[in-house]
Amino acid sequence: MTADARAASTNRLAWIAGGAAALGAVTAIAAARGLGPAALSPLQAFWLVCALAAGALAAAAWPTRWRLAGATAASIVVGSASQLVWINDGWFYQLALRAPDTTQLAVAPFIALEAAIAAVILMRATPWTRAAHILATFGPVRTAALFGLIAFTAMSWTLILNGIGPRNLAAQGLAFFALFCIHLAALAALAIAWPADAFDALRIRLSERVSLPGDIGAERQWDRRLPWACAAFTFVAAAALALLAFEAVPHVEDEIAYALQARLMAQGALFAPAPPQPVSDALSFYLFQNESGRWFPVTMPGWPAALALGLLLGPFWMINPLCAALSVLFTHGVVRKLADVGYANACAGLLALSPFALLSAGSLMPHALTLALVTGAWLALTRKELLFAILAGALMGWLFLVRPLEGVTIGGLTGFILLFLAFRDKHIWPRVFAYGAGCAAIGVLLFPFNMALTGEPLRTALSAYTEALWGPAANAFGFGPDRGPPDTWGGIDPRPGHSALEGIVNFQNTLRTMQFELFGWAAAPASMALVFAHGLWGRWSRLDALAALILAIVIVPLIFYWFNDSFYIGARYWFMALLPILWLSVRGAVDVMEKLNAALGANAAARFGAALCALTLICAPIFTAWRGITHIHEFRGYHDEYRAVAHDPDARGALVFVRARIEGDFGSALFFNDPLQLNRDRPLFLLSRGEEADAAAAASLPHSKVIVVGEGPVAP
Repeated sequence: MTADARAASTNRLAWIAGGAAALGAVTAIAAARGLGPAALSPLQAFWLVCALAAGALAAAAWPTRWRLAGATAASIVVGSASQLVWINDGWFYQLALRAPDTTQLAVAPFIALEAAIAAVILMRATPWTRAAHILATFGPVRTAALFGLIAFTAMSWTLILNGIGPRNLAAQGLAFFALFCIHLAALAALAIAWPADAFDALRIRLSERVSLPGDIGAERQWDRRLPWACAAFTFVAAAALALLAFEAVPHVEDEIAYALQARLMAQGALFAPAPPQPVSDALSFYLFQNESGRWFPVTMPGWPAALALGLLLGPFWMINPLCAALSVLFTHGVVRKLADVGYANACAGLLALSPFALLSAGSLMPHALTLALVTGAWLALTRKELLFAILAGALMGWLFLVRPLEGVTIGGLTGFILLFLAFRDKHIWPRVFAYGAGCAAIGVLLFPFNMALTGEPLRTALSAYTEALWGPAANAFGFGPDRGPPDTWGGIDPRPGHSALEGIVNFQNTLRTMQFELFGWAAAPASMALVFAHGLWGRWSRLDALAALILAIVIVPLIFYWFNDSFYIGARYWFMALLPILWLSVRGAVDVMEKLNAALGANAAARFGAALCALTLICAPIFTAWRGITHIHEFRGYHDEYRAVAHDPDARGALVFVRARIEGDFGSALFFNDPLQLNRDRPLFLLSRGEEADAAAAASLPHSKVIVVGEGPVAP
């Protein structure tokens, strides 16, 4: 093929790539805000945008040799969106099998269309003898094991504890497994549909410009730009989610506590003077303590300190998108040092696209910060200078202030590895001591913080709060009838106490959540399939073993914890395992490509890799947008409707009583309070508890005006 022909093929593909990028951007914006004709619901508008984008993608490819690939990709777009429409909004991803609505029935044919296009392409291009050869190469037992692992996570076992019958549960599992088979067939069809000459030309051009896993030789043209482009995309996407889906307000009680603790820290305080009793009753909220004349949140100090810095420098909601962008750069740097630039490019790209990472970065939870701290510490330790070892220790110490368990496990494992290396190389000993000094210098700050709030350096405010609320050891790790709250917490803790069975069920449900949210292959779901593939077919290296060790250290202790954490922004307790999971996923993709190379040749392996990239580029933005509109936006009734009141000049210095319909109403208002009430220009939001209680609260504070908002019943 001539250079002009290659350039023409690349330009045509640019149209298709541009269409995929436009799909992600338009879908995310439209879905998060529910844009569309007034007669359409936000979910219907989301599907319509996806369908229009699919049509544009197919139309752009139709006049070219990419028409079959474009049609296949378009079927995946509209098929994935249709399958997501069939998933009811909730905590456990259930398909609407028993009572589908009109919209779900209307989009069902597009799922069949995806399956039909895949079937036609596969039957024409893959004789049964070739399929049998592929199966023999991969091994029937190991292939069956992979499908068994997918089936293991096709349904949530938590539903059993919530009273879902086994027949309904089996139907859910079979339906999701069928969707997995459809998507796997579509992925194979997409790999086959690439036009031969144009695909070869594109592959050559890309290999000349960007390194792929395992590539050796000089650095390519785009290798230095790629991590920065991925980081920029992550920042923009996370910021868009923070503003559009999360509306820059909390959506769970933890986030409210973090935000108000940050406001206290920004004003140089750890607690506020307790208001008069009538007002204290109207400010009562989960994770807020009112004792000994003090009112304060009981959350750990590391994340509020970062938010306080954001409050001083600008919009605090930008801290998480910034941390997520830094995590991409740090991840690329760590993997590049430990492996090669090709693996670094792949891991950074997957992290940038991961809905799990992006949704966490759009929230006000601390997990994006923890990933930035850990990857930043690991990158610093790749340098030999003592100053970087001190910096690494300080970052791990900060992690301890954010989430003590992860600070001990991840920080301790890192220190142990350094110590192991020091016994083999005496020149590393100074870095060991420098790392330890950095950890101690920052981590020790937790003890005076505890002393200020509880009077005991080893007792956290959260421990004191949960012990008083639920009883001793209720929030501790372990099994027994005294673990967890005395009452059940609905679907996330359906039974009192905690048992080994519940721990395993929680593990399975969290793994299933990762199957959906890691890469957005939600319609399947199979995001962890590449990790499984590496376990089945991979040649394990020391780096693989280290990744598996980190993964085990993060997830195994959680079996002993009562709380099922995956209901809000995904498997957030597994967030520290994200980099090992990304690494093992890339390794699994390489393993599958090597097997395909052995069965069908290098061209088939390259086609699979390209199809896998295309699948992620298509599905990740679609899933992220869908999750934003169906789950995150106004999650549990939290909203930003009180922002206008908080900034209304007529409400300056007023007492605003909130007649709450649900908990989210008052939580949304409480977020806008100034704990110290130093700014008299801001209103003070209180929960309306009846005319008599509201009058008593108003009489106890010197506010000039009383405003009542909300349409809910008066709280008891």
